[in-house]
Amino acid sequence: MSSLVIKSIMTLRKCFVLILLSTFLCWLSWGVVVLYIDPEETGSLGFFLFYLALLLSLIGTLTLLGFLIRVKLSKDPVSKKMVTSFRQAIWFSFLIIAFISFKGLGLLRWWNISLLILALIFLEMFFISYKKRG
Repeated sequence: MSSLVIKSIMTLRKCFVLILLSTFLCWLSWGVVVLYIDPEETGSLGFFLFYLALLLSLIGTLTLLGFLIRVKLSKDPVSKKMVTSFRQAIWFSFLIIAFISFKGLGLLRWWNISLLILALIFLEMFFISYKKRG
């Protein structure tokens, strides 16, 4: 269903360029947050902006990298590659943000990350099996 949405709304090339431009803007905004926002003065808002800009930047970057790798290595239809890359980029970006957050809060333990990785693996397996049924 979602690959049909991408095809009907815009071409894959336009989608790729849009993700590329928005990723660039996200990295630019993350840089602005890092350079100009003092977390001690802004409190939780500064941390929220830092993590949000980093999350969006990682999602865009990993989507593009995953898509380019899939185009080179896989024979699947191209639109499915973009959807899969985007979904897996969300999981991996969330994992990176969780890792950084746990480290900052002093909660980084091997079992926390292991449980999070296991939950994300099950979530991805659900999406893969749901897609095969439909």
